[in-house]
Amino acid sequence: MYALKNNVARLQEDHDNAAWMAEQLREAGADVMRQDTNMLFVRVGEENAAALGEYMKARNVLINASPIVRLVTHLDVSREQLAEVAAHWRAFLAR
Repeated sequence: MYALKNNVARLQEDHDNAAWMAEQLREAGADVMRQDTNMLFVRVGEENAAALGEYMKARNVLINASPIVRLVTHLDVSREQLAEVAAHWRAFLAR
């Protein structure tokens, strides 16, 4: 709601960042279920959820470690931060 009231001009950047992140994760082999507006949903499965959460936490990235992970881009998330998360995700999948 904050973005709709205070940052409408920047919403397209958030949507573009989400689309970019979805593509990065797909290229890494992640199962991106869908990407809508500034949100994307990635299926990691029951067997990988906890391991992904621990892997990311060890790299200072906090995620909700569930079988389906929801990622949201917004004003406080830069493309550089997304690139870092994508690199960690790629490394997790390659292990």
